[in-house]
Amino acid sequence: KVAHHQEERLAADALEIGEALTYLANCYKSLKEYNDAIKHYDEAIEVFRACYGNDHNHNTAVAIGNIGLVYKDLGKVKEAREYLNLGKKILKDLYGEECPDYQYFNEQL
Repeated sequence: KVAHHQEERLAADALEIGEALTYLANCYKSLKEYNDAIKHYDEAIEVFRACYGNDHNHNTAVAIGNIGLVYKDLGKVKEAREYLNLGKKILKDLYGEECPDYQYFNEQL
């Protein structure tokens, strides 16, 4: 029972780390420090993949879409479209097209 509780706590801690990395990436994006933003989104995605075992979750989808927004800001249209579409696909699979994050990423294309 103790081991199970520790596993749950570690998973919760990992999710918090992933969320903190996402917030940090958002800050770098706001500061137009795009390389640092992408680096921290990528780190967050790695944490979320470790927590969930795949990309099929809201946190990963939003981080992927946010990388697309960074590429859009950089004028890299091909990369932006690739990441935004991947984030949208995950969100659509999870929630359908009514999802506000799906709609937001769709508007950015």
